[in-house]
Amino acid sequence: QAQQGGQSFGLIFKAMGAGLVLIYLLMVVLFGSFTLPLSVIMSLPLAVVGSLGAMALTQTAFTLFALLGFTLLVGLVGKNAILLVDFTATLRKRGHPRNEALIEAGPTRLRPIVMTTVSVVAALAPLALGVEEASELLTATAVVLIGGLITSTLLTLVFVPAMYTVFDDLEEGVKDVLRRFSEPRELEPEELAVLGREAAPPGAGWAGDVGPAPETDGQGGDALSTPGVAMDGDFHEALEPSRRD
Repeated sequence: QAQQGGQSFGLIFKAMGAGLVLIYLLMVVLFGSFTLPLSVIMSLPLAVVGSLGAMALTQTAFTLFALLGFTLLVGLVGKNAILLVDFTATLRKRGHPRNEALIEAGPTRLRPIVMTTVSVVAALAPLALGVEEASELLTATAVVLIGGLITSTLLTLVFVPAMYTVFDDLEEGVKDVLRRFSEPRELEPEELAVLGREAAPPGAGWAGDVGPAPETDGQGGDALSTPGVAMDGDFHEALEPSRRD
């Protein structure tokens, strides 16, 4: 019997881990970010603290049904945080700054979060109090869910925005580092000047230098010249026979 109980606990822990992974992947697709879903995942410990506190107050034993309640709590608590983070992301897409979006998202999403929490707690209250017949087995599940939902609802509106800010700053920092390595750096004027001088052919002036105007032979012909350097008149006369040939 002890071996079967250990196997059951192991299977439930595996189910909780798979649930966390699926929730994270779903939020990555929803938010288009690998870091912002972590602000939702970080709200789950708040629910665990409330559940353990409720079990301690009611002297509820940690049974297999209590662990089942923790599994259900993962989805319920994550839903509240997703409502807040999703609306914050929507406001930021509309052009609101981050802090302003967080301040506006809290009061706006407070009503649906509180309404869903109150409805779930009211539905689980008879089960937690043992009013219904044969409800002793599921009492631990109800106590875990009620305690976790109450604490997560009270602390989500404070803790989740703080974690959102932290992970958003982390994401921006990573993007800045990647941008520095992926995009070419704009050269300074001094660096451009050095590159221009090195690229100029030997004996030629730099593109920015202005040389004297080329001399003519007095017969309408242009003197041979190189960029930035004018030919001397005598040198031009020496080359004139070779031009006629």
